Amino acid sequence: MTSVRIDDPSRMNVLGLFVASSLRRNIEERGLACGFEGALTIDADGMRATVRFAPDEVVVTREDVKARVTLRAPLSRFVDALIRPSLLRFMRVRIRGNPFFALRALRYLAP
Repeated sequence: MTSVRIDDPSRMNVLGLFVASSLRRNIEERGLACGFEGALTIDADGMRATVRFAPDEVVVTREDVKARVTLRAPLSRFVDALIRPSLLRFMRVRIRGNPFFALRALRYLAP
């Protein structure tokens, strides 16, 4: 089973804690399988968190790593796109990189 951990919890920002909480709920508690690899970076209101997906572990970190996709938006717009997913709301989030990887990864972040 896939586990979720925070790389350095004492240095993690609010965005990273929010992301880790959503990942734990969806992957560990609901048992969604995470069968892909890659990194997703989220940049919202000056906070940055990177999620590294691997088949057996998902790590949330503040390190700068080469990500397959970077999402950039104000925090309120990002949260709105996750809470009420729609194509229009998702298009308001700036995507740099592979949008298909972003869609696949974001299903694990839904509240």
